[in-house]
Amino acid sequence: MPSPWARGQVPAAREYGGVLIVHAILNRATRARLLAYTGAALTGLTYECLQDLGIDMSHPEGRQPLATAQSRSVVTVSTFKLQSLEVGPFRIDGLEVTLLELPPELRIDGVLGVNFLERFRSTFDFANHLIILRGQATV
Repeated sequence: MPSPWARGQVPAAREYGGVLIVHAILNRATRARLLAYTGAALTGLTYECLQDLGIDMSHPEGRQPLATAQSRSVVTVSTFKLQSLEVGPFRIDGLEVTLLELPPELRIDGVLGVNFLERFRSTFDFANHLIILRGQATV
């Protein structure tokens, strides 16, 4: 019987009213808890997480215009590149991320945004606490 990962099934935890939290590995070494969020165009990481990765936030690699849910305007955010972001057997190299402020009581390191999820045919299975990613596994 093939492993769940072979079928693209990534285990998740249901927290905070039912959202899915997945475990990720950043830059092949740092573990992170990320909320899977299709409302975020970019994957966002907390200040602490970016700092742990050794990313110099005073020297962004790019800028990206984004619409936010809190305002009726477009904001421009600084972006940084990860060496890699892995969720289950799926890895994206050179993924663009931004700084994201989150309340510490959430105990998550960021959000897994559309710029990761769109690379796969993503399905959310809330009943079974899974994210199913179909596409090329690169790990």
